[in-house]
Amino acid sequence: ERALPRVPVFRPLPETIAIEAARNEKIELLGLDEEEISYDDLALLAKVIHTEAGSAWLSMEWKMAVGEVLLNRVASPEFPDTLRDCAFQPGQYTAADEGWFEVLLPFRDCVEAAFRLLSGERVLRDPSVVFQSGGVQGGGVALELTDSVYGSVYFCYTSRPELYS
Repeated sequence: ERALPRVPVFRPLPETIAIEAARNEKIELLGLDEEEISYDDLALLAKVIHTEAGSAWLSMEWKMAVGEVLLNRVASPEFPDTLRDCAFQPGQYTAADEGWFEVLLPFRDCVEAAFRLLSGERVLRDPSVVFQSGGVQGGGVALELTDSVYGSVYFCYTSRPELYS
């Protein structure tokens, strides 16, 4: 049998890690009202946004809504507690299961959306919006976005609203 070539895993440059550490240290030292952001979380969230809404013609609102649903899941008692566990939960973000996902370099606007979300910005503004799909699910539609290529994408509420009050 012929062996498949090894694909290198994308890793942050040492300078990137140093910049992340310096930024987070400055936030703490100065007592700034800014979120500390890890490179791993930024990269993972940007990759999910890229695979779900990376098309250049889709709006920043669309990209941010996709990322916000993932962050809402992390904060939800219904889903795993980490970004990685939510992104790789079976049946949720199918691209995350693909071999190329680890080496994916997301588009700049997807990284921007991820950074803005990890910095606290929101477009859905409701933590109970935990579903994103081509069909209605959960407890109803919070937002419907429509595109001539993809059709409608629904951002839906949980079917267990009592967990969010």
